[in-house]
Amino acid sequence: MALTGLSLLCGVLAAVIFDGIDASAMLLLLCSVLMQAMLLSRGLVELAAFGLFRFDQSKSRSAGKPLLSDKALAVLAAFTVFWAGLSPLAGLLWLLAGAALRAKEFHNLGRRLLTRRHLVEQLKRDYVARPPQVVVHLSGIYGSAYQINQWLPVLERLDCPVAIIVRKRHLLQGISSTSLPIYFARSHDALEWLLANGPRTVLYPGNPMENAQALRQYQLNHFFINHGESDKAVNQSKMLLAYDKLLVGGPLAERRLREAGLKLRDDQVEHVGRPQAELQLIKQQRAGERVRRVLYAPTWEGFGDNVNYSSIGPLGISTLRTLIVSGECEVIFKPHPYTGSKRRQVRAALNAMLALCREAGVTVLTAADSLHEAMNWSDLLITDISSVLNEYLVTGKPIVLCCPAGHVLGDVVQSFPSAKATYLIKDGGQILQVITDIEGGDPKQEARKEVRYDSLGAGDSSAMDRFAAVIYRSLAA
Repeated sequence: MALTGLSLLCGVLAAVIFDGIDASAMLLLLCSVLMQAMLLSRGLVELAAFGLFRFDQSKSRSAGKPLLSDKALAVLAAFTVFWAGLSPLAGLLWLLAGAALRAKEFHNLGRRLLTRRHLVEQLKRDYVARPPQVVVHLSGIYGSAYQINQWLPVLERLDCPVAIIVRKRHLLQGISSTSLPIYFARSHDALEWLLANGPRTVLYPGNPMENAQALRQYQLNHFFINHGESDKAVNQSKMLLAYDKLLVGGPLAERRLREAGLKLRDDQVEHVGRPQAELQLIKQQRAGERVRRVLYAPTWEGFGDNVNYSSIGPLGISTLRTLIVSGECEVIFKPHPYTGSKRRQVRAALNAMLALCREAGVTVLTAADSLHEAMNWSDLLITDISSVLNEYLVTGKPIVLCCPAGHVLGDVVQSFPSAKATYLIKDGGQILQVITDIEGGDPKQEARKEVRYDSLGAGDSSAMDRFAAVIYRSLAA
C-alpha cells in the first residue's frame, strides 16, 4: 500500500512538473502500480493457490539473491511516470526493463498457477506412494526454525521415513539443509490430509497454537520432544498433558513436571536425554587450565515478567564490557533469535551489546550459526536459565550463570536446580574473579557431573539410542 501511494504521489508530482500527463503516461502509471502489486504479492498469490506443496530446498538456495530485491524494483517502478512525462517510449522501456528482471519468476508463477491442480494431485500421489511414518509438526513465530534445526541430525539418523510439516511459510527459508522431505500445509484441511495418509507418530519441538489442529488426529501418537531442556517455567505448562508422551532429558525434567502438580499419566514421560547434544558436543576435561575462549549465549526476555531470565541489559552489558576490556580471552556472543521481540528496552540493550562487539571485533553468531560448534570451540560458557546451560553439561566444561532479575544469589539454586552446576554472578565485574577461581581448580566439576546425570539422564545406551527406541516402539504398537 505504501509503495502504491508512492506511485500515485509520483503521478501527482509529474503532473505538476510536466503541466499535466497524457493518456499514455496515465496508462503507464497504472501498469507500474500493477507491476508493484505483482512484485510484492507473489508469495501471497502462491500461498493462496498452493495451501499444500513440497518445499524444494535445493531449488530455493540455488536461485541465489537477485540483483535487486522485489521491494527495490517496486520503488523504481514508481518513477515510471516521470520517464513517461519525458517520453512515452522512455517510460515504456523503463517499465519493461524492470519486468525483464523478473520475467522468469513471473513466467514460472503463471505456469504453476495454470497447472496447480495437476501439481497438487501429483504431490499427493507421490506422498501416498512413499508415506512418512514419522512427521514433525513445525509452527511458531518468526525465527522458530531453530527449533527443528537442532533436531535434524537426530531425525536423519532414524531408520524409518521421516518428514517435516511446516505450517508458517516464513519458517521454510530458516530450516537448515536436510535430506528430510519438507511439506508446507497452510490450511487445516491440508494438514489433515497429510496426517491421514501414512504417519503413525507426530513429533512437536514447540508448543504453538497450531499444534491443537494436529492433535485432533486421535488415532496417531503425539510426542512432545521440545527444543530444549531447562528450568524455565514454560516447561511446566498444562498444555503438555495433551501429548501421549513427553520425551524429556532426565529425572530432573520429570520431577519438575510432578512438582508443578501436573496430572501425568502412567508412562507418559520418557527419559531420552538430549541426543543432538551428545551427537555434536565433545566432552573435555579442563581442570586447572587457562580459560582462553568464552561463549556468551544469553536467552531472550520471554512473553512475561515471570519468565524473563535474560541477562540482556545492565548485567549483560557490564559482563561483556569487562571481558572485552580485560583482553584476557577471546569472546563469541550468540544472543537468542527472539531477543528484543517483546521488550523495547531489551532490544535497546541488545543493540548496545552488538555495538560493543563491533567496536572490539567480537564475533556475533546468528540463528543460522551452529551453537554446538561454538560450544565445542569455547573453554567456558556464560549463559542464563535456558537449555543452553543444560546442553553444555555434556562438554564437562565450566558454566557461569547470570543471576535472573528479581532473584538473590542464595535463592537461585532452590528455584532453578540446574544452577547447582554453575558459578553465579550478579554483577558483570565479578566475571574475571570467577574465571580466576576456575583456573585455580574448578571446584564445580563434580556438581556438573551430578546435574548432568539428573538433567540429561544416563545409562548403558546413548541418548540417540534411547530416543530412537521410543520412536520405534510407537511405530510397532
